[in-house]
Amino acid sequence: MILKTMSIPFIAGILLAQQSVGRVDLLKQVDELQSAVEAGDWKAAKQRSQELRENLRAARTEAFRSANSELTESVLNWLPPDTETVIVAQEPFPLAARGSGSLRMAQGGYVTGLMRAVEEGKLARLLSDNLIRLAVVGARQFAIPASGTGNRIPFGIIAYQGCAAYFFDRPLSDSTFQRSADELMMGRPVWMSKGSQNEGPSKDMFSVILKPELLLICNDRSFMSETIARSTAPASNRALPVNLLEWKMVDRSSSLRAIRHYRADRVRVDPSRTMIRLPDGVAGLTLEINASGHIKARMLSPSDPWQDVVSSPDSARHATSRETTKGTWELSIGDANFETTQFAVFAIMAMLGLVFFI
Repeated sequence: MILKTMSIPFIAGILLAQQSVGRVDLLKQVDELQSAVEAGDWKAAKQRSQELRENLRAARTEAFRSANSELTESVLNWLPPDTETVIVAQEPFPLAARGSGSLRMAQGGYVTGLMRAVEEGKLARLLSDNLIRLAVVGARQFAIPASGTGNRIPFGIIAYQGCAAYFFDRPLSDSTFQRSADELMMGRPVWMSKGSQNEGPSKDMFSVILKPELLLICNDRSFMSETIARSTAPASNRALPVNLLEWKMVDRSSSLRAIRHYRADRVRVDPSRTMIRLPDGVAGLTLEINASGHIKARMLSPSDPWQDVVSSPDSARHATSRETTKGTWELSIGDANFETTQFAVFAIMAMLGLVFFI
């Protein structure tokens, strides 16, 4: 009975796991589970089943992470060269995952935001059981969103141009949308819908299946068309060039990482700069969140940019700031409560450009 409940993705996980877990150990675990089932020892069978699932899940994650590095580099070559922020979620997670930890908050609140906005949320519901093995979000042109009701600045995500590349663990098809495509863009079917990540007016959203396992969702036509064009013939001027100092500051093995390179020509028009008290002369920002939820953020700045975060009542006793090298300031938040985690993720995502307005 226990063996029969193993899903197809779980069985696929077994095959992936054989790449990183010794075949003998794996077969031994399966044999122990089978023996417990045949003996009718359901308590032992349940325990063996849980252990096997955890080991296979960890092995599948490691197998995906190994391949995700190359996929991430591909997407960075596709994104327009003036992309200012990139978020990479390389820890596989189910789209329907919920939780209060920093990693889950970042995944569900920001990484999958574009997915949840299209098709009035219908697409996210249809794909809720799917596993996202890798997600890469690129953004640029941050701006104050259009006024909502009564000329009030809407609450929600800042206005920006961007795309999110979602790699799934199973192939998608045109039937995924349960309707015909609205247009062709460079020969590819594109589904258009209205959506918004804030309380302001809805805007056009664009979705395209670039590869069977890759769904690209964008909130701007020009950003999408440029990304599609560069995916067919990548240019040398990639987003966030490899020689940026920020790349040396971030741990690429983190479950989630992000980079923001502040453009000097947008200092006065970028609300994520004008509405947040950052020191003059900040150049870049990185974020890391590991599997246990530990947060590390580093900023290239002439003075400590984390004072407001560290001194806030919401992060007292949990957040520390220090200058690791000349001009590089590190914020560290370890095992923290919900309020601290929520505040920290909110504050850092704001500095990355995804500001909430009230």
